[in-house]
Amino acid sequence: MSLIASLVVSLVFIPLAVTWIDTETTVAHVDIIEKIQDAYADSLAWCLRHRSSVLIVVAALLGSMAYPIKNIKSTDKLEANINDVRIFFDFEASTTFDERVRNLEDLRGIG
Repeated sequence: MSLIASLVVSLVFIPLAVTWIDTETTVAHVDIIEKIQDAYADSLAWCLRHRSSVLIVVAALLGSMAYPIKNIKSTDKLEANINDVRIFFDFEASTTFDERVRNLEDLRGIG
């Protein structure tokens, strides 16, 4: 329900508020944006004229997602928490232990 409310606000109320607040500016016309909009309008019109073809393509795309979804590996182990992050550092073999510690402390200071 909140997603629908957010959609209504973003599509209805925000444009109305912007036109009410800012009445002096004019819309800039950019050729590439207008070409993209024209291409989008043409493709949308084609999709509306060929609904059965679009339905078949969408069904095929959704059906093609079934194979990867069924083959996703999952685990029930507690150590596979989504919030766990592991970071590995590779050092050159010529660095000493003290240099490695100093480099890690420098990295800690960055964050």
